[in-house]
Amino acid sequence: MHWSPRLRRALTTPAALRAAWNFGWMVAGAVISQACLVAVILLATWALGPRQFGSFCFILTIQNYLILVGAAGLPAILVREVVTRPAEADGIVGTYLAITWSVGGLVGAAVLVAGPLLPILPVERLALVVMVLATIPACAQVHVLFDADHRQALAAGVMAVSDLALLAAVLGLWKYGRLQLVSLASCFAVKWVLSTLVLLVIYHRWLRPLRWQISGLEARRFWRSGWPVLAASILGTIPTSGGVIVVRALHGPEEAAIAGLGTQLPPPTDREREPKRRDTQP
Repeated sequence: MHWSPRLRRALTTPAALRAAWNFGWMVAGAVISQACLVAVILLATWALGPRQFGSFCFILTIQNYLILVGAAGLPAILVREVVTRPAEADGIVGTYLAITWSVGGLVGAAVLVAGPLLPILPVERLALVVMVLATIPACAQVHVLFDADHRQALAAGVMAVSDLALLAAVLGLWKYGRLQLVSLASCFAVKWVLSTLVLLVIYHRWLRPLRWQISGLEARRFWRSGWPVLAASILGTIPTSGGVIVVRALHGPEEAAIAGLGTQLPPPTDREREPKRRDTQP
């Protein structure tokens, strides 16, 4: 194939090479994470049985909505603002973290207050509390902080390691006969909290010091741009996962296991699209 000098120069610029590097690591991380998720789901279906696995799918679906609402549609807005106004990154990042953790905390508190009123089993209620508490810090989706600096490879590596650790923990519980609904929920909760903490430390130490500046002006900008994204995200998610909650409420956890199995494994097209979007977004 004949490559023109202009095209060759374009493909060998530092920006192009960094994009290729990040894309490769994001694809590798996505493959590792998805393989670990498939293995964990298969172990869970075997060890928990239909009833507990259905409860797990129900709780994980609620967690997905919690993190979606807690993020308030702001992750993509954060990347845009930091890229266009890098000199004001401290206030942008600080305000973003404050909003997402505040909204996540409020939504999480609402779920915890409503938990005793839900017609669910006591063990489901306990697992729900564990996962909701761990989801609140994860609402910030800290990996997007790396996108604006084109350092997605770092975040992808951390997430892949955390998913491998999750799989190892689940395998250990399964081997010793301790894999149950609450222990599985605890494994996911520890993964979310630790991965969020590690990503924050790496970002602070090696990319951009966190100065925790909060700006009312930035908050208003975030709100104006974020709420349409949040609304669209919720409307787009309900058809794919909302049925799990409905089935659990109307027919019980066994039927929710069937409805929830497919929602926990995204199709290949979604796995392929996400690294491309994050690599080209900034």
